[in-house]
Amino acid sequence: MPPSPDDTQRRVHAQFSSVAAHYAQSQVHAQGQDLPAILRLAQLTGQESVLDAGCGPGPVAMTLAPAARAVTAVDFSAAMLDVARAAAHRRGLRNIQFRRRALEDLAGGGERFDRIVTRYSAHHWPQPERVLWTFRSLIAPDGLVLLCDVMASETPVLDTFLNAIEILRDPSHVRDHAPSQWMRMLTEAGFVPAIAHEWALRLEFEPWIARMETAPDRVQALKLLFDGAGADVRAAFKVEADYTFTVPGVVVSARPAPRWRNGTV
Repeated sequence: MPPSPDDTQRRVHAQFSSVAAHYAQSQVHAQGQDLPAILRLAQLTGQESVLDAGCGPGPVAMTLAPAARAVTAVDFSAAMLDVARAAAHRRGLRNIQFRRRALEDLAGGGERFDRIVTRYSAHHWPQPERVLWTFRSLIAPDGLVLLCDVMASETPVLDTFLNAIEILRDPSHVRDHAPSQWMRMLTEAGFVPAIAHEWALRLEFEPWIARMETAPDRVQALKLLFDGAGADVRAAFKVEADYTFTVPGVVVSARPAPRWRNGTV
């Protein structure tokens, strides 16, 4: 049984309260090669209202804010929001509003956004379908959703390995989904999805565990998993001598399906 939203929210808040600063300094998160792709795909003209859903230390909000009318950055971790707010202040970005909310609780306020972007947040969602339906209620009829995350393989053994190491490193992890699973869930939520950008995300092992402050016994278990992995798994993840490995990163774009844009179901 997947964890409940309340359980996951408590776990996320506990897990990230002490490590928020690590994520602000992480090259993967603060300077990832996907950020220019997100800016390009967002196609901002300066008139758009943007929701950064699960903003973390704020890299998406700060990347998009100079090209948007307004950005609302939402996260459940108060510590992450503090780090993001301070970074935005240092950069002089005055059009970002920060809110501490669970994504599932954003619907019902009558707000609409022209763009909704979520980056490295979706693997924490215990009920992804519910979040996507929330996005559907928040997105403007001609708006665009960009979902960026690590993706699991369509091959079961690779899927299992990835999610096993993810949850060992980070107890607040729920699941990395495969692209086909996101395609299905987005379609069922009333979107027309497409793979918009793909890249190979190389994760250096020591920084990967350090920014989450993974406990020593879990680090040892991770190394045992890597050591015991079959040749096919090691090849798929490009496992290196120091346990550095590579995973697929994907940006999925999704627009409201025509029946929703036309006001019908």
